[in-house]
Formats: sequence, structure tokens, C-alpha cells
Amino acid sequence: MIATFDQLSKNRPPFKDVLCKAWDCDVRLQKLDGPDKLRMVELTEGLEKDDDGNVLDKQAGYEFGLELLARSIVDDEGTLQFAAPAARQWLSGEIEAVAELLDEAIELNGLGADDEVEQKKSDSTGPPHGSLLSDSA
Repeated sequence: MIATFDQLSKNRPPFKDVLCKAWDCDVRLQKLDGPDKLRMVELTEGLEKDDDGNVLDKQAGYEFGLELLARSIVDDEGTLQFAAPAARQWLSGEIEAVAELLDEAIELNGLGADDEVEQKKSDSTGPPHGSLLSDSA
């Protein structure tokens, strides 16, 4: 059987609605398009990590999280909510929400996949992408 777009999009939906307790509402995260995903992959490759996969520079890890969420959080019509500088600045102060939503955005976009394979090999119990915000939240 040949896969159709309808089948693929049901198995791999282009967005995910996530309850954000910090904001007391659902937040819609969209999958990144190709160029945005490549940009985020470049950013993750630039993050220095320790042996356990934790980001050493917590500020750089937080900036990565902000960038990913600014490119991911959309309204019901798919409009980015934190693309404008003022909105992004506001988001930067929402540490609890960023911490809640970051893992979901990473998983939705498959950004922790390589680390997850390594994690399974090493039998680690931490998050698949290492800890970007463990000391910041």
C-alpha cells in the first residue's frame, strides 16, 4: 500500500496541543518546516554538553529553548505567537512555561532523537535531549 498525505498526517500530525500549567491553558506547538528545523539542529550541535547530556552553558540552552518555542507556538490558524521582538521578550521571562513546553517541542520536532539513541545505549534515565533548563527552572 502506498502512503497518502492523509495517512501520514494522521500518524505524524503537523501540530500538538499541550496543556501548559504555568499559563493554565492549552498551547499549540507546530512542527518546524525544513529550514527552521535545520537551523535548530545547527543550534543544538553548537551546545556544549557534559557526559550526561546536560548543557554546560545554561544561558545558551535557554536561548535555544526560546528560539525553538518562538518558532513553534502558534494560534488556531497557525500564526506564530512569539515572532515579534516584544512577544519574544515577554516569552523570555516565562521560565516555568518554557521549561514545560520545551520537552514537548523537542519531541514533536525529533530534535532529541540522536541523543535518545545514545541514552538508551548508556541506560541513562534523564530526558532524551539532556537537561537544557535544569538549573534555570
